[in-house]
Amino acid sequence: MKVMLRSIILFCLLGITIYSCTSEKAAEPKPIVIVDTIFFAKDIQPILTTRCYMGSDGDNFCHGESGSPSRKFTTYEGFTKPYFIERMKDAINHNSGALAMPWPVGSAKIPDAEIKKIENWIAQGKINN
Repeated sequence: MKVMLRSIILFCLLGITIYSCTSEKAAEPKPIVIVDTIFFAKDIQPILTTRCYMGSDGDNFCHGESGSPSRKFTTYEGFTKPYFIERMKDAINHNSGALAMPWPVGSAKIPDAEIKKIENWIAQGKINN
């Protein structure tokens, strides 16, 4: 009787062990995304020049040198004001409730690759060079 009881217990433990090893799948590792360091002058300022302060007729307006002093994006210091960064993320993504950029309203959204570059630059700490 003891031998039979031990055999049943051993069989149950073996079954539980096998079941637990096959029923739980290990979490798949997240892919590693390598993002190059993004710099203001080299990477971000050209986007701003093209999208934020050069008009279709070549005029320098809005966030350029002839724009309002409180909204100039021509320098690192001008663009990295905390309230610009928060508003800008919503604006370039055309989020609900934000004043969509680039101006005027109805303009095409900045390409996703450029938006991602700006977002990565912010995530990297808004590196100035």
